Amino acid sequence: MLVSPFRCAVPVLLTVVVGCSDDPDARELTAGGSFSTGATTMGETATNGSESASDTDETTGGMDTDSSDSSDSTDDGTTGEPLPPDVICEPWAMPSDAHDQSVVPVEVEPQDPNATKIVLVAGAPSVMQPQGAHEFFAGTAILAKLLCQTPGVVPVIVKNGWPTDESIFTGADAIVFYLDGAEKHPLTDPNKLAVLAEHIDAGAGFVNLHYAVDYAPALGAQILPWLGGYYEAGYSVNPIWTATFDEFPAHPVTTGVTALTIDEEWYYNMRWVEGEIGITRILEDVPPEETRTTPDTQAHPGRSEVTAWTYDRPDGGRGFGFTGGHWYGNWIDQPETPHAPMLRRVVVQGILWSAKHPIPPGGAPVDLDPADNGNYIDTK
Repeated sequence: MLVSPFRCAVPVLLTVVVGCSDDPDARELTAGGSFSTGATTMGETATNGSESASDTDETTGGMDTDSSDSSDSTDDGTTGEPLPPDVICEPWAMPSDAHDQSVVPVEVEPQDPNATKIVLVAGAPSVMQPQGAHEFFAGTAILAKLLCQTPGVVPVIVKNGWPTDESIFTGADAIVFYLDGAEKHPLTDPNKLAVLAEHIDAGAGFVNLHYAVDYAPALGAQILPWLGGYYEAGYSVNPIWTATFDEFPAHPVTTGVTALTIDEEWYYNMRWVEGEIGITRILEDVPPEETRTTPDTQAHPGRSEVTAWTYDRPDGGRGFGFTGGHWYGNWIDQPETPHAPMLRRVVVQGILWSAKHPIPPGGAPVDLDPADNGNYIDTK
């Protein structure tokens, strides 16, 4: 199913106009179920930049090799027999329609206890958003398929914002939230916050995508030591604007990343840890001045603003924040979205880095089967 973006200025036959409750303008969705990237204008795609350097200890080129003798019995207690494949990384059954999520493996533990375990928590359907926006489950399914392409990684998908069995978090190398934030955030529940804290304290990386970075100040203060930054309503802003990213820091997350131009709902002006100590700015650009709608953003005209970052925690753990991910159409490959592979690579590598999994030289593979376009969409 090919999913195409639309431009609101161009009339489209059989089009229904839908709007985002928190967006400054409406977006179009065809009656046939195609999705928008949300772009009203698309700037000329930035020319490819040079490949960013990455630390040698964060790529497979810098992995230590262990040449110790093997035996029939391994350290994890297995017999050395080949493990069965992880169903999450095997081909899934074809869905019956675009909304069939039953074929996606959910809360399945990795077969190999030594695999890098990444728990992907997809939010419940974001019913105040139109189809094609805040597609948390469909986006999470894409991320799972992408993560499976890096050897040694096994993702675990969780539905509806929290696992049915909290033990699925045990042994997680990273926990990823892609869900509605603010008052809908699962961590507003003190019991859930305590459960997550146990795993973060054990060293799990913490990743927040899009709306998941939005916390009320009191909760945000508790999240700050895990993530390094968060969105605060009335201080931060969440406009839709076309950003061009063509300069990148020398960091493992930017391995193999080249210039990209993306029309997205890019949040900016985060609340940061003191002095931004431990923060690396992965994606940043200067937004249009009209998007500066809070007193603090208006106090900094012309400033380059961060839309994705990494955080080296004082306890040795890691965090990654990415404020894009509003439009499902920006994840998939289309003529209108030449940026999609680089968008996917930044997010996948941010997750891998947070899990302390080496990033392959040249960048993590992020191939997407066109047959997956438009599948696993929430019913709203």
